[in-house]
Amino acid sequence: MKLHLPSQLTTRAVAVITLAAAIGAQSVLAQDAVLPEGPATSTEIDAVDAVEATDDRLNEIEQNRRAYERDIAVYLNEISDLEADQGPYASNLSQQLLGLGELYAAIGDHPAAIRQFTRSIHLTRVNSGLNNVEQIPVTNSLIDSLLAMGDLETADERQRYLYYISREGYGLDDPERADAMMRYADWQRRTYLADVGKTSYTRLLSMYDIYTKVHALIRSIHGNHALELLVPLNGLVESHFLLGRYNGEHGYTNRTLRDSALEEGGSIDETRVSRLSQVAFKRGRDAIEAMRVIYENNPDAPPFGVPENTIALADWFLMNRKHGGAHRLYARAWEEMGNIPGGEERRAELLGAPSNLPRGIDLSSGFYVRSPKSEDSLGPGWVNLTYIVNERGRANDFEVLEAHPSIDDPRIARTLRKLKRAQFRPAFADGVPVAYNMEKRHDFE
Repeated sequence: MKLHLPSQLTTRAVAVITLAAAIGAQSVLAQDAVLPEGPATSTEIDAVDAVEATDDRLNEIEQNRRAYERDIAVYLNEISDLEADQGPYASNLSQQLLGLGELYAAIGDHPAAIRQFTRSIHLTRVNSGLNNVEQIPVTNSLIDSLLAMGDLETADERQRYLYYISREGYGLDDPERADAMMRYADWQRRTYLADVGKTSYTRLLSMYDIYTKVHALIRSIHGNHALELLVPLNGLVESHFLLGRYNGEHGYTNRTLRDSALEEGGSIDETRVSRLSQVAFKRGRDAIEAMRVIYENNPDAPPFGVPENTIALADWFLMNRKHGGAHRLYARAWEEMGNIPGGEERRAELLGAPSNLPRGIDLSSGFYVRSPKSEDSLGPGWVNLTYIVNERGRANDFEVLEAHPSIDDPRIARTLRKLKRAQFRPAFADGVPVAYNMEKRHDFE
């Protein structure tokens, strides 16, 4: 985060703000902490320790606030002087408000930060125009504070506004334009996974459409074999992965959605998402194969780009239950790795042991989500398991070796259910899939 500090502030101030920013997000966890009643068990003691550690962070933030009273006062005085000398719309006010807001955010006072950021955006629009890109940094800071407050809906509105400004303010050949578009596409992925809004399929369509446009934009600027194309192509793979697993709104199936869209006059978006979900495997395969063309033809491509792309394609086949094609591709990747210096070591890393799929596809929203209420007071924990991942990449024969805080922890059953449903890339020996004995510690989410 770039800070906009008045000249009177010390370098120590910058250091403390950085520390406070690192711990400030933890403060939201303490607001909902619940301590159990009755005699303390070892689990409850862990929970108490966690709350006490959070209290220590809150105390540190409050100490930073007191230490920064002078620095906040410096900002407020400069803002007051600017308003007195140049009026409430002084051109320099927006930067001072941004700096003050960043200071409030760094010490964890996000409501105060949001007020400063909001006014800074308004003044920037007044002084520099409605669609100027100068408001992008402060809008990003505003979104960060909204997320820290847990206000996903308002943050979503601001992200949509940020995307509009980026499209209007940057030229077609400006790399900032493509970067901004892809950031918004990733935001659509995150909010889709977090189930923000009422029509999640529109987010999938937006994600898909943006990555398609960015791919065309970068190709028109840099050519068909540019490494810059790999990012939007991977975004398209993510889009098709999610589209292929879309189950409709409110629990309806794809067939229900398709019937509603095509037979009962459903919306154009509903029709599109239904049709895209039906061709998701093919479109995702095409995007992965397009990456291979880049790896084969760009002299700056990484040395293992081609065989690792073959593995990615094999993973795609396996996740779509096309086991025969997947195993043939894994065998091809095994041979390709062997023809590259250092390939045996890399082959052992990627194919020597099972890997949980998908790889290279982010299925985490990145937003903090509380556990069910029954698990709120359990605190951190883990389970150490042994199990077998068979030749088809499925886990079975589970045995619980040990667990913390207790072998009776209800989260163990949830972990086992998740592993039973999981698709693994199997282990390989001499290019052939083999069963593999796993022993692994799984931390509870």
